[in-house]
Amino acid sequence: MLARKDYSQCLDSLKVLPAKNKELKKSSEILASSNQSSLSKNAVDDYESLKSKIFIITLVLSGIIFLAVCSFYGLKVALNYLLGACTGVVYLKMLAQSVDELGKQRSRLGFSRLGVFIGVMILAARLEQLQVLPIFLGFMTYKVSILVYLAQDFVQVPKSIS
Repeated sequence: MLARKDYSQCLDSLKVLPAKNKELKKSSEILASSNQSSLSKNAVDDYESLKSKIFIITLVLSGIIFLAVCSFYGLKVALNYLLGACTGVVYLKMLAQSVDELGKQRSRLGFSRLGVFIGVMILAARLEQLQVLPIFLGFMTYKVSILVYLAQDFVQVPKSIS
């Protein structure tokens, strides 16, 4: 067992001394800032890629489901579904715009984009030509696209393993 004096000497020997050379300090700061900027640039690129993939998946799923609903339930129900899907796409775009502004202009997300959905649902409840359930399910298509994206991401094998 180490004596208390020996223990403190061991700790003193493990301390990291700060750099005395100003050039070394500057180079380490430059290296740290370049790593941070490249990491943030990669993160922004990943985010932009994620937005576009989810948007494309939403549009493709909306088209496929529209055709399926049209063939099984008729054009009237399919158009109601399409109205809901278009509302979901608008909501998704507004959500992405809110997230884009989150660090720059806003400190938290608002709920103003829900007004689009609420307005369409009120309109569907008031008009007899519109049906609430197909519109609601059409709106939820963007959530299905997120699940599809997550399933694709889960199934893919990371490049470092293979």
